[in-house]
Amino acid sequence: MASFASNAALIDFLASKNRFSSPVVRDALEAVDRGLFAGAHNAASAYYDQPLSIGFGATISAPHVHAGSLETLAPYLTAGAKVLDVGCGSGIFTAYLATMVGPKGTVVAIDHVQGLVDLTKANLLAWNAEALVDRVIPIVGDGRQGSAEHGPYNAIYVGAGAPTLPQALVDQLASPGRMLIPVGPIGDQKLVTVDKAADGTVTESALFAVRFIPLTDADVQVARGQRYADERAATAAAAAAAAAAEEAIKDADAASAATANAAEPDATTTA
Repeated sequence: MASFASNAALIDFLASKNRFSSPVVRDALEAVDRGLFAGAHNAASAYYDQPLSIGFGATISAPHVHAGSLETLAPYLTAGAKVLDVGCGSGIFTAYLATMVGPKGTVVAIDHVQGLVDLTKANLLAWNAEALVDRVIPIVGDGRQGSAEHGPYNAIYVGAGAPTLPQALVDQLASPGRMLIPVGPIGDQKLVTVDKAADGTVTESALFAVRFIPLTDADVQVARGQRYADERAATAAAAAAAAAAEEAIKDADAASAATANAAEPDATTTA
């Protein structure tokens, strides 16, 4: 796991690993500071190249995933484009998209958890209030069904793994258009590009294996997040108890040694 102290250092690392190559992608990564979207509880690890939990059973994907995804979608994220961000979460990928499509573009940010849509709004306001007002439409809804009323979309990004390709999202792609989506069961997901040609022909291409949280019902996601939080709390409590027990043993050993030393006769003699 690579860790850095700043957004700039993280971006330089991603470039050195060829996670992106387009200047427009670098511009977007530089315009959006990951630290503003990671949350105070992730402050120490905001610039690590790893996923981060943001609550409600959701995560921010690792930076290399975001960089690679932007690179893949870049040909369709042109000025004035209309984009759908499914599973907006913290709002960070929405911010990248809003940067790339510019003031005349539109990004529809959808999540089925109200708390995550609220988080997206709050983070976007803190980052760039003008972008939120001018080009971002945050909505609560089932991302698997997209948002037909705002489509069609030049690009669709799905930040959670669907067991199968949602036809509703394919239908909402513009011609031409591109969707990037993790597809498959947990443990066997592939990142897939879905390209719709000008004549409506649809082509799917599996890129590589990935591991995303599942694209599922809101209550299932929140419940899973609570179980994860409970497990982490239980693990932390067990670790704290073990550390306390170890410390108590050390104290007992030290006290026993001190008692033994005090009971030994004085070996000093006089002539």
